[in-house]
Amino acid sequence: MEKYLAAFDIHSNRSRYRVNKMLGSWGQRVQKSVYEITIPGAEYGVLQDKLKKLMGSGDSIRFYSQTDTQKPLCLGDNETKISSSKLVVY
Repeated sequence: MEKYLAAFDIHSNRSRYRVNKMLGSWGQRVQKSVYEITIPGAEYGVLQDKLKKLMGSGDSIRFYSQTDTQKPLCLGDNETKISSSKLVVY
């Protein structure tokens, strides 16, 4: 099981509701658009595919590994803007 911090910016209320529901099934909400999720490695790719289908233009979802095994992943329009492999939370 891998642990991730998932943060999203979704414009459509309908899509935002569905993203909340999907991420909530894998973890707990820690802020309005941030979840801490625990997911098996095989299901992580399936979750990404499902979330991509819900996203519209200008939407983004970022996943930060809490176990430091992977670089951050961004789905959506800001895909190329993540350069750091470390997440620092204060």
